[in-house]
Amino acid sequence: MGLFAYERRHLDRIEGDLRAEEPGLASRFDLFTRLVRKEGKPPAEDQFLADGPWRGVALARDRARRKIAITATLLLTALLAVAILSFT
Repeated sequence: MGLFAYERRHLDRIEGDLRAEEPGLASRFDLFTRLVRKEGKPPAEDQFLADGPWRGVALARDRARRKIAITATLLLTALLAVAILSFT
């Protein structure tokens, strides 16, 4: 599951605040991250994420993204057709 850019910025801001206010906790988190870096998600987590209450929100967001992509494609195609027809 990917994050939007604003979500990534928000998490980065939280991380910066944590490092500034709790350096000991931040260093322990860094150690934990290095220890588990090569491990994948547990299988139960995939199932939990798939069945969670936010699944509907994620599906709605995916549908909205698809709708925007289709609309943008159609709009660009129409603009290209108009440009081609106006130059001929």
